[in-house]
Amino acid sequence: MVGETLRYVAVDADGEWVALVGFASPALSCGPRDRFIGWSQEIQMRRLRFVASNQRFCVLPAGRRQNAASAVMSRTLRRLCADWVESWGHPVLLVETFVDPSRHIGTCYGASSFLRLGETAGYGRRSGRYVAHGQIKHVYVRALHRHSVEVLAGPFDHPLLSTNPRSSVAQIDFNTADLSSLITRIETITDPRDPRGVRHDFASTLVLIACATLAGHKSLVALSEWCDSSSQEVLSRLGARISPSSGLRIPPSYATIRRAGMAVDAEEFDLIINTWAAEQADRRSPTPVRSDVADSEIGDGSDDTVDTNNPD
Repeated sequence: MVGETLRYVAVDADGEWVALVGFASPALSCGPRDRFIGWSQEIQMRRLRFVASNQRFCVLPAGRRQNAASAVMSRTLRRLCADWVESWGHPVLLVETFVDPSRHIGTCYGASSFLRLGETAGYGRRSGRYVAHGQIKHVYVRALHRHSVEVLAGPFDHPLLSTNPRSSVAQIDFNTADLSSLITRIETITDPRDPRGVRHDFASTLVLIACATLAGHKSLVALSEWCDSSSQEVLSRLGARISPSSGLRIPPSYATIRRAGMAVDAEEFDLIINTWAAEQADRRSPTPVRSDVADSEIGDGSDDTVDTNNPD
């Protein structure tokens, strides 16, 4: 297993080992998974770390009993997100796995609410290149939250992607918030700057500052870093400047953000932002991923076939 990893040992009531489960970083590219999520390549590179891959699942002799495999997997998935935050500093919202149909039929994954999305193309990444190996596998995924797909594919970072969704500073999901009304209100603020040499629109700069602040960033450095890390789709929706040479959206620099923050009427800006934020607070946000683990004993699952997974 490579990248960020977690390993679990499942034990029965007598303390005997019944199964071993391992999770690691996901596949860099997986057609069925990527089409299922519907994210762009740019978003995929930013959000891939919020997906985990179940690369090992070994049921030991003591665990070869009816329903044991799905029971172990279900209980492991209930605590996976919280454990990932504790170990790696960020949550995971989706789990993928690959099953070799020549060896297993994936029964326990189906019993654990995994969805079968399709098949791999029979390629593997070796030494930085994709090489055909001909071992086609079935692709399964399991969402750890009912809004996992929308959160992973959204242009804006959702509060669920924070380290602690329950206490996250960000309370507004910009993917569903009425950003057009925020932009309209901020555009009413008078630009006090000397128009000579101005490249970034005052209103768009303030909109970016507002969104970065509502996302929990307070210092000028943090605001600038949030703007710099924003995708082209985010910058486009917030009206960032278009570079005449590259045609790409350009976020305002640290110096521009600083000057805009000093020039704006703070009371007027705060009133607009606080009023808008209060209006958005009524919009329902997804509840955080549960991290509690059921205490019921192994053996109450719904599958009747023990299955293991050990992709190359």
